Amino acid sequence: MKNLLVKKPEVKDFFSKDKFPLNLVDGSYPIFISLKDRGIYAAHSIFICSDDELHAIKEHLSNIFNVNKDAIGNEGVIYDSGIVHHPLFRDAIEIQKTYSLIYTFTKSFKGNLIDLVTNSSFFVETIKSAGIKEPVPWDVFPELEPDTFGSLQGELEFWWESIWSPFWHSLSPDERNDFLVKNNATPQWREFIEFHC
Repeated sequence: MKNLLVKKPEVKDFFSKDKFPLNLVDGSYPIFISLKDRGIYAAHSIFICSDDELHAIKEHLSNIFNVNKDAIGNEGVIYDSGIVHHPLFRDAIEIQKTYSLIYTFTKSFKGNLIDLVTNSSFFVETIKSAGIKEPVPWDVFPELEPDTFGSLQGELEFWWESIWSPFWHSLSPDERNDFLVKNNATPQWREFIEFHC
């Protein structure tokens, strides 16, 4: 029994069925996707944000989960009044009784790569209403010449499929056009986006 309590938990161990469902109907960015069909009673989101937006996210985490903002590191599990940076299975047993969030913050793609799994609908709503906008591909990959680049591979493929496409598909056709105009997209980048989305 002792070995069971000190083993490393799986994501599903942190989220109980009675703390679900989340309201994920709204398609606004960042996108949160239900993990229920995988047996995880939570939602997942991955996106890029600026340093200022990350600071605001940490403020929201501090306020919603009642934790010290300065104690929020680059990865861990946050729950009501607590943070665990290297959780064990015994921690997951207690944490699943509360609303919680598993997080990773990494410097990447000319910003902060945010990876979240949570069962807190209030946190999801707060982040969705925060106005986080995705960095544009020509800023994230300035060396890329869209009219000479064919397939998506490596970091570009990950970023495009996991981060850019969910953002792009959350916009209406008019919002997409407005976004491209506002961000000075060249005709080559417009064509590249249309082809790959």
